[in-house]
Amino acid sequence: MAAAKGRNISAFDHIRKQGFQAEVQNVMLTLTFPSHYAMTTGRNVENHGLVGNKFYDERLNKSFNYKDPISNMESDWFEYAGAEPIWLTNERHGHRSC
Repeated sequence: MAAAKGRNISAFDHIRKQGFQAEVQNVMLTLTFPSHYAMTTGRNVENHGLVGNKFYDERLNKSFNYKDPISNMESDWFEYAGAEPIWLTNERHGHRSC
């Protein structure tokens, strides 16, 4: 579908040619950040721990707001959730993420 619209999908083609392919599974959440996090970790919201766009975590004694670009990228959130997003996996393997 994306290729038919003239979009560059060469990176996806490369991955597919290496033997990796997966089916898309919809994430039907109404909140932005829990939905994005579910898509980038492959875990559902009940398993990844980020429950809203804004919340306070008593264990970490920190507030989270998805609109704050500094705090929402702190590793505390990801380590506590136990679900590594794809960009951290990429960086852990020595690659650069945007």
